[in-house]
Amino acid sequence: MTGVDVRESDLLDITVRNVIKEDWDFINDIRKRRGFTWREFFHQLKVREHAFINIMNMPDEDNTDMEGQNFSTVLTFLPLWIKNLSENLPVIKKNRDVSALLCKKIVCPRKKDVCGMIRKGTEKAAISEKYGYTLGTIDMIANNPWVISADVCIGCPDFGPPKKPAIIIGNGPSLFSNNHLDTLVEAIDDGFECDVFCVTRTLKPALEAGVVPKYIACADGQIEESEFLDHDIIRDHADKIIAIMATTVHPKVVDLWKGRMFFFTQHIDDITMPNVAHIMWMLSHCLVLNTCGNVGSALWNFVAYLNYKLVCMIGMDLSWHNMEELKEYYPNRPEKWEQAKRGYNPFFHKTYYIDNVFANYREAHLSWLKSLEGIQTINCTEGGALHSRYVESMYFKDFLDGKYERL
Repeated sequence: MTGVDVRESDLLDITVRNVIKEDWDFINDIRKRRGFTWREFFHQLKVREHAFINIMNMPDEDNTDMEGQNFSTVLTFLPLWIKNLSENLPVIKKNRDVSALLCKKIVCPRKKDVCGMIRKGTEKAAISEKYGYTLGTIDMIANNPWVISADVCIGCPDFGPPKKPAIIIGNGPSLFSNNHLDTLVEAIDDGFECDVFCVTRTLKPALEAGVVPKYIACADGQIEESEFLDHDIIRDHADKIIAIMATTVHPKVVDLWKGRMFFFTQHIDDITMPNVAHIMWMLSHCLVLNTCGNVGSALWNFVAYLNYKLVCMIGMDLSWHNMEELKEYYPNRPEKWEQAKRGYNPFFHKTYYIDNVFANYREAHLSWLKSLEGIQTINCTEGGALHSRYVESMYFKDFLDGKYERL
């Protein structure tokens, strides 16, 4: 299996805009080095502050609430991401980016239309209204050379779609309240074949239950994420698992992982903070992947790139079971309690509570489910907020028993 080279000419709209040559030369100088310390970076940031202001343009004041929330998140974590990226660069250069794992391109029948409207200068808001995509999805469809246009979804000429279904394991509370890990182990012991994709936070309990994932993913930049990997049972199984990591994960996460690892650049859309994703890509040359704000959704996007046609998700609540869970997670944050809204899952007949963060994740994930056709996604979380006409719902035991119809 060979990877696909990414060239700047492949990128339609992720371009560095309104930047003078001197400032762009400064960024190019940084990316040519094998690595640079975070102290050096912030020294340069202080010395060349105007260059970064010019390159990382501030978004418009009339952004929507979701765009404002995205911007606030990026602005909060950007120094940490750049620090992590700078320290990870030597390791990234020794390993490979996730494009080396891809067997084919994925299909979005409307890519040609979206790109044509962008080339004609159509405002992205108008494209969003026409197709129902979020602005971030429009960016990814237009800019990513792995998303292609076709009237029908074609199979990989060399490998074809994987015959096994992909099972994505999130970290939602339903995973444990429904004992889905034990249910999966029983099915595998009885001969059920699948490829398991797991978020790092669930890796330890998955291994303890007897589930050995094929892939894990990590995208969070905080050092606390390393705590989920610092266990003997994980070190004992690391040689059997491939880790998919954002270039901006904390260096301690990279140090702790003893198995194979492949890196990606997490996507930040141009509406949230222009040029940032492009610059981070230029520093590492790792594939830009949309995480939709959470690692479970990032795994779904990665599974799509691997050309799986049948995807099952468990532990993908993207919500709280009740207000008590939310208040326990956000103690002494009454503003968070007040913004939470009560929702209802019509298939499983269960209520849930969703705050602005989870609502953001849900909208981004559903936008991808809508835009990328030919991928049958079945949510077996047995509750939660991820429900719409773009995703099927089913009890996990029924899925494992084959009670689904292949599209």
